[in-house]
Amino acid sequence: EDSEGSLWIATNGGGLSRMDRDTGTFVTFRHQPGGGGIASNVIRKLLVDDDVTLWLGTLGGGIDRLIRLRRWSGTHPTQTPTEPTKPSPLHG
Repeated sequence: EDSEGSLWIATNGGGLSRMDRDTGTFVTFRHQPGGGGIASNVIRKLLVDDDVTLWLGTLGGGIDRLIRLRRWSGTHPTQTPTEPTKPSPLHG
């Protein structure tokens, strides 16, 4: 759970889901072949740090991070119709 009360759900093949507890709605971040999305749909570890950065340990895809600004954006987030984001790669 993050500081805003959203519940983050790591899956074994379905990507990463965020549930807004106020509305009961879900946004799912998934791997996109050829680029975009999170590095892998298999999430092994999940951590929200003090800077409100969400860190993902993935199987076969390494580490991803998502950062809360106005909306969640990060390493390779998948855009969804309900919550558009701009990817901001974690390279170099």
